[in-house]
Amino acid sequence: MAPSPDTLLAAGAALDASLACVRTFVGPGRSTREIDRFAASVLRRFRLEPAAPALADDRGRSFPGVCSVGANDAFANAPPSDRVVRVGDLVTLDLPARRGEVVLDAAVPLVVGRDPDRAALAEAAGRVLGAMIGVLGPGITPERLWRAGREESARGGVRLVRRPFGHGLGPGLHEPPALRPDSQSPIGVGCVLALEPVVTRGAGRIVSGEDGWSLRTADGADACSAEATVAVTRGGAIVVCGRPENPCRRGDSGS
Repeated sequence: MAPSPDTLLAAGAALDASLACVRTFVGPGRSTREIDRFAASVLRRFRLEPAAPALADDRGRSFPGVCSVGANDAFANAPPSDRVVRVGDLVTLDLPARRGEVVLDAAVPLVVGRDPDRAALAEAAGRVLGAMIGVLGPGITPERLWRAGREESARGGVRLVRRPFGHGLGPGLHEPPALRPDSQSPIGVGCVLALEPVVTRGAGRIVSGEDGWSLRTADGADACSAEATVAVTRGGAIVVCGRPENPCRRGDSGS
């Protein structure tokens, strides 16, 4: 049986609060491994369990952390490491979690310190996500969502990376439907989706990182993603967590 709206929203509020806590911890001099350990403690505080270890690579290995902290050209699936966050970094912080049968996914792009160009790209990611949510409803196709995001990205002078931009949630982290730019399959009432468009100012070709997990731009251009969990109801879309209103939030100094 699908979780009730109240159950979804309660878990979503907990993940939003968790993401906000971890975001404030991201700062210069902190390694992504430190950030990952802090994220694990925050999830426990909010009675959530990490969902990222459910991801597996081609060799069946589980993702080795609870969150992805990608920087600059690396925007997704970045495993914890000794890589230290620096002033000016564009960070995509992705924190999936579960509470019982509810599985959620949310990500926020943030700029550590001040970099107007990178801040503008992070803001564009949030607007693209908002444009997709704005047209989502029963019977809408992924192709229609893609067009809404592409139109918004063009207005913002950035490129929407042509790749799957979302997936279903629950009972696993990655469930059908896969949201592909050319899919004409209507989205039904009751679907719980993670929407995660990626924007860049580069050519938009994506490669795997040397760590075997992270996704990054082939040309080294900055890229980032904003992600929300959204439930499709007869009346439209309900944002469960990851609201895109203000995606560009600067990390603190870590002091």
